[in-house]
Amino acid sequence: MIALSTTTAQPPDKDKAKAPDADKGKAPEAPAAAGDKIDLKWNFEKDKPFYQEMTTKTTQDMKVMGMDVNQRQEQTFYFSWTYKDEDKDKNKVVVQRIEGVKLTIQIAGNPITFDSTNPTTSNNALAEFFKALVGSEFKLTLDKDYKVVKVEGRDEFLRKLTQANQQMEPLLKKILSEEALKQMADPTFGLLPSTAVAKGVPWTRESKLSLGPSVDTRAA
Repeated sequence: MIALSTTTAQPPDKDKAKAPDADKGKAPEAPAAAGDKIDLKWNFEKDKPFYQEMTTKTTQDMKVMGMDVNQRQEQTFYFSWTYKDEDKDKNKVVVQRIEGVKLTIQIAGNPITFDSTNPTTSNNALAEFFKALVGSEFKLTLDKDYKVVKVEGRDEFLRKLTQANQQMEPLLKKILSEEALKQMADPTFGLLPSTAVAKGVPWTRESKLSLGPSVDTRAA
């Protein structure tokens, strides 16, 4: 079970990174009379960042060799988004930066935690991995429907993550595919409808989330 929520927020370290004009980049609330349809569009301002807090909660209940293995995981990412320009095809170019990461994992009742905003956070292999995420940037190209059509920065991202453990490189290349990185932006820019909508009328937008390569544990 995965529950995903997104909210605009200040960056985790307020002393180091302020959020000027934090409301810039939010989807505007346009007034409309009942029955009238309006287009909800992002209102970007060049080089003015806005901030997002994204929390993902995962529950896994597995049986391994007859034993129950339960895992609870909660991850919080702090992102900044900065609109840069339009390309020759009128697509919008946006820079995504990972400002901070918080993580809590419960495996068989044993907790593992990491918080990049806390200098006294645990120092272990998992913490080193997530610490490498902070400061990573991607250049995203959005089409007219705000769908991510191109991601730049993947190679540098993988290089940072595999510096501490080269053995993880093949797995990370599978998990962090270009398509997976595109999906990281979907909860942000995929919120708005692709067509005009009337006030009070809901809309749906379908997306798929890859959880990485599957593993077949059956005996040969």
